[in-house]
Amino acid sequence: VRARGVLSRVISRMTNRVLVAALSLWAGHACSSRHQRKVLSRVVTRMTNMVITAALAHWVTQTSTFRRQRQVLSRVIALMTHRTISAALHRWIENHRELQRSRGVIAKVAARFRNKVISGAFLKWATDASESRRSGGILRRAAEKLMGRSV
Repeated sequence: VRARGVLSRVISRMTNRVLVAALSLWAGHACSSRHQRKVLSRVVTRMTNMVITAALAHWVTQTSTFRRQRQVLSRVIALMTHRTISAALHRWIENHRELQRSRGVIAKVAARFRNKVISGAFLKWATDASESRRSGGILRRAAEKLMGRSV
């Protein structure tokens, strides 16, 4: 009976040692798992932060590039607009000069035409006046002859 008690205690101790060893192994494994989870969490957080940082840096670069492109395009559009307006103004100035020149030419032509008409009218008047004087002289001589006066 005593041997049975000793045997029972030895088996109980062995069982307890196996249980303690299993519990200790489980506790070590659980602790290791928690540590690995923390390490993996830090790695994932670091990788996430790197991705976010890279995305933000890319966004900043793109925004800066787009802003610069917008400025350049604004300058190009302004330059093109100024050139268009300048060309239109130069065309208007040239058209105005041509109009002034045409008006001058037309005024000279009109003056020449007017002078020719006036000259023609004056010559006609002079001819008519001379003819009238000559006719008046002939009529006067004829009237004097008719009245008996001799010239």
